[in-house]
Amino acid sequence: MSLLVKIAKLYVRFVFREGEYDALKTPKDFNVPDPPRGIAKRCERVDGDVRAFWIDKQNAMEGVLVYLHGGAYYFGPVKEHWDYIARISKQTQMAAVMVDYGIAPQNPFPVGLNEVIDLVTRLDLPPNWFFLGDSSGAGMAVSAVFKLRELGKNLPRKLVLMSPWIDLTLQNPDIDLNKHEDVMMTVERLSSAARDYVMTLTRKIH
Repeated sequence: MSLLVKIAKLYVRFVFREGEYDALKTPKDFNVPDPPRGIAKRCERVDGDVRAFWIDKQNAMEGVLVYLHGGAYYFGPVKEHWDYIARISKQTQMAAVMVDYGIAPQNPFPVGLNEVIDLVTRLDLPPNWFFLGDSSGAGMAVSAVFKLRELGKNLPRKLVLMSPWIDLTLQNPDIDLNKHEDVMMTVERLSSAARDYVMTLTRKIH
């Protein structure tokens, strides 16, 4: 492992893993809801009720990367999410859409998922559009594809899933074996986030 990677891991661990789970304070401290200054000129707000931003919209006919950020369903997007999708958009010469979907506990399930479905069915997406997602955003992308298929809507050409958080029950025994390797989220924080997400679901049902 290079020194640069070690430094990056230590930085992420210090910034994101320190402190207790706080579903209200964390977004306030870290969320970057608007495009950062470095890429703001490449961005424009998507029309409609769902909060989302185009990046390099002029390249939409070359393909569209619909990005669902991670954050354990309770925070994001953060600056690193913006930097990542802006860089991928530039390298692929495709347009991208950063989706700032509703997060728990303020927006109970299935608000965020429904917003994603509403957005991709309303946008005039070309045939070669893709879902990209990391962590909970990758899990959201998988859920969205199942919902789109159920509704008979156009599906993305491919999914790009980075460290997808698919199992909110955290029952995989490998989680305990690798819990010290995760530089961003502790198992305890993930468990609290999942519980919060399920609790909003429970309140919605009852």
